[in-house]
Amino acid sequence: MNQAELSQKQDEQTKQKHVSYTESSPSKSNSTNLSNTTTDNKKLTVHEFVIYTRFRQFITSPGLKVDYQVVTSLSSSFRRAKALIDFQSSPLLKTILNGSPLDSAFWFNKDPNEKDLKLNFLNEYNESQQKVILQCSSIINYQEPKLYFIQGPPGTGKSYTIIGIINAIFSRLNHYQNQAKQNGNMSESVRKKFANFKLLICSPSNGGCDELTRRIKTLRDKKNSSINELVMKRECNIVRVGRNDSIHRDCEEITLEYLFKKKLDQLIFEKKSEKSESLSSHFKSLQQTEKMLTSRVKAFKMANKERELKEAESSLEELKKKIKKFQDQFAKNKSNEVSFADRKKLEIKAKEQVLKEADIIISTCNFSGNSLLDCLTAEKNNGHSQISVIIIDEAAQCLEVDTLIPLRFGCDKIIQVGDPEQLPATVLSKLAQEKGLTMSMFERIYQRFRFTDKNPIRMLYVQYRMHPEICEFPSANFYKGKLITHKEAAQKRSIIDLKPYLFLNVLNSQEIGDEISGSVYNPIEADQIVDFCKFLSGKYYKFSVGIITPYQKQVSYLKDLTAKNNLKIEVGTVDGYQGREKDIVIFSCVRARNSDRKIGFLSHRQRLNVALTRAKYALYIFGHVESLMVNEDWRNCIENAKKRNLIINLE
Repeated sequence: MNQAELSQKQDEQTKQKHVSYTESSPSKSNSTNLSNTTTDNKKLTVHEFVIYTRFRQFITSPGLKVDYQVVTSLSSSFRRAKALIDFQSSPLLKTILNGSPLDSAFWFNKDPNEKDLKLNFLNEYNESQQKVILQCSSIINYQEPKLYFIQGPPGTGKSYTIIGIINAIFSRLNHYQNQAKQNGNMSESVRKKFANFKLLICSPSNGGCDELTRRIKTLRDKKNSSINELVMKRECNIVRVGRNDSIHRDCEEITLEYLFKKKLDQLIFEKKSEKSESLSSHFKSLQQTEKMLTSRVKAFKMANKERELKEAESSLEELKKKIKKFQDQFAKNKSNEVSFADRKKLEIKAKEQVLKEADIIISTCNFSGNSLLDCLTAEKNNGHSQISVIIIDEAAQCLEVDTLIPLRFGCDKIIQVGDPEQLPATVLSKLAQEKGLTMSMFERIYQRFRFTDKNPIRMLYVQYRMHPEICEFPSANFYKGKLITHKEAAQKRSIIDLKPYLFLNVLNSQEIGDEISGSVYNPIEADQIVDFCKFLSGKYYKFSVGIITPYQKQVSYLKDLTAKNNLKIEVGTVDGYQGREKDIVIFSCVRARNSDRKIGFLSHRQRLNVALTRAKYALYIFGHVESLMVNEDWRNCIENAKKRNLIINLE
């Protein structure tokens, strides 16, 4: 850049328009008032604001070392702000902001044609899962907007149920498609409806997305899978979108980036091939042979025909070498080079084709707001959303505004799966916590309807993780006594000759506050726990053991103590253990005999539920009964243990 250009840049201002969402009285500024749709008559206003940025000259010289520090990325915040603006036009706006128990968006009629559906896989599910899968998958039958909430307490198989829902949705589509063919109703519009059906599956975390991706791939690779029967019995197209460095390696071959490069190579090759029809024809012939051999390999794998499989794999490998050689030779022909402008157009076309040809797209809630996916919005497709149904996993761990981001596509069929009785999203700002930012849409709807006669939230009530003795208190305290243990799981959890559940009251317990970190620890309680772990490491060494505590200082103290005693036991915070399990869990309460009679983190209801539901065979709570009685949930826990004679005093 020359000096004149630099000077001009300094005088220029770059204007960027952004938005915010606040409670306020009607504003004279450019805003949209949403007060008519809220439950408490607060004035909810969406504001637009403008940020001006000015270019400043940065003077440097060759050889001068400059250190840059990245503060943060604003992309996520801007997506959230845009989601709030886009939300105004969502067909689900009124239901989400002001839905009543009688709102038709929450309710589903029994499908009279359900008995005609061939859903043999349902035998793998329990009764509560079957009911949810059948009812939830019927969402595709409705023209009007629909919201479906599934509460999955610990160990009830939320992810497994999601896979069942996906399977059932595609089974329904296959059934309806076959019906249309048989009845002669397979018009072009009906055919397009089936061909363009697209599921968007979201989770708040990349880890959650990767886990669902693995499960969906496994479902797709099953013999006669329903998700492969849709549209000309081709293989289901799954696309995992997101930043490459955030996606697990075993999902690489279905990432947007990987599929985009493959599609781009194909489009560039086709562009080059326009000059030579014979070459193009030959290449297509090779591609068709490759598809045929790929299908044979899969068929032989499923049929366990080893000899035929080896021959087919060998032929396929040889063919791939021929195709690669053909492409390399053709690429050397300089007269067929694609111009820079044409390449850019092909890059856009390649990404759009990959996304539009996808049957299932998997993304974090926030990344679904990325401009890469704009081609799927109703705005870009003459008012028709390219997303048919959205499924949000771990919805109770999503910020509500993040849950709004996928709605930008104009889709009006949303399924949310989660548990508002477990930990919500992590929000570091205390002010944001006070303003309720941690509350998810799922939890807000749950709190609104939980005590009503007509509650639209459906609960999975059979758990497979915990011994029945461990499950008893969480079920009574957090799930109205509805959470039950599967019979087979109860039998499996009884093989160990340990008491499955005990409250160990450390009588001389004393917490200590750490002045540097502000955290709390309890050496007396920690010593008792390590002594107990020594006992477990003998006879019960084959069982995995975990120590959970709410306080980071206690985590550090216990890690040092277990290491000194050569105990290979994982110690972690409650938050770090959410979604995980161990055979035997020891919970360290820490709080005891403090001057203000408060128990801090321990009073958090959802954190307590997570801590008490990680164990499979046995759970041991180490705490100070007298100090914990100040909190209602802990009082309930202690009184429940007393009734069952499960409290032991430790000197």
